[in-house]
Amino acid sequence: MSAISIDVIIGTAARGKISKRWVSEVTLKTLRVVLGREHMLERGVNVSVVVTDDETVQSLNKQYRGEDKVTDVLSFSLNHWGHWYGLDESKPSPPEMEFVLPPGEAQPLGEIIISYQQARRQSSSQGNTLRVVRGEIAYLIIHGSLHLLGYDHVLPDEEIIMKKKEQEVLDGLS
Repeated sequence: MSAISIDVIIGTAARGKISKRWVSEVTLKTLRVVLGREHMLERGVNVSVVVTDDETVQSLNKQYRGEDKVTDVLSFSLNHWGHWYGLDESKPSPPEMEFVLPPGEAQPLGEIIISYQQARRQSSSQGNTLRVVRGEIAYLIIHGSLHLLGYDHVLPDEEIIMKKKEQEVLDGLS
């Protein structure tokens, strides 16, 4: 049986405001709703979640997406290449490939990187209390996880499907 592994790093911007354990629990619940408990136990999964600051997210956004601005969440999937990997459109997208893993090794999904400061700004219209900020971070974990699993919102039909799945996960977290 494969293991479920969720690696969490909390940067200084969020340290003392959210815990690794809480981030792990939200991520685990999200994956259980989307993938199903049986799939996770059968194949195992590994995901990393980093809650960091604006500067780090902006730097990664510029380096990997060609956008020199802060965003709320970035997802780097090992299995699903997004629609946007830099400004050079002459380069083909990297091919999707299956990683060969040792027996019992968890399937790596990728990494979710969240700007704590951007989450706070986005939640400010709702009161900006720690509870509200945590709700925004939970949403960003869900959103980022769905990207890791191949969901997107570039096209209207894709956005409808992704929003429906986000709501299903949010309902499952309650």
